[in-house]
Amino acid sequence: FIAGGPTMTIADLLAYEEIVQASLIGLLPEASDDTAYPNLSRWVRRMEEAPYHKEAHAALTTLGELTDSGANSSTTPTMKRLGGATKAGLKSLQEVMPDDVSSSL
Repeated sequence: FIAGGPTMTIADLLAYEEIVQASLIGLLPEASDDTAYPNLSRWVRRMEEAPYHKEAHAALTTLGELTDSGANSSTTPTMKRLGGATKAGLKSLQEVMPDDVSSSL
């Protein structure tokens, strides 16, 4: 993907997580902006279509932006949001993992 290939690589996974984290703390809010960075935006959307993306990012989706001024910022205290995000992430993983593995979570 990132190198123009047809399949996702470890480089894609590592770069994607860094970009998502930078977006969450407000360092790269335009990562999904087609006009500012069209290639980056296209790549981010392609990564979001990967199998189990939704499940793997359930905690981050629940947590939302970590900045106070972000468009998705919440009035709920961060520690309370972290607890909810942890629960959402574990629940999502348990739903997609085999029973023998998820019972140990």
